[in-house]
Amino acid sequence: MISGMLFPLFTILLLSRGFFVSDAYAYLDPGTGSVILQALIGVIAGVLITLKIYWYKLKEKLSK
Repeated sequence: MISGMLFPLFTILLLSRGFFVSDAYAYLDPGTGSVILQALIGVIAGVLITLKIYWYKLKEKLSK
């Protein structure tokens, strides 16, 4: 009975946490943009290589 009531309460508390966000006053230097760009390029390259590998495997299976 108590565990059934704890989950909705915990969920409400966790979701309401987003409404009370304070300012971070953080500084992003120019190197941060470079790192984000490198990560984005890496993700795109990884996705493309994965698609290429599975495309050739699928093409090979369908040609038999």
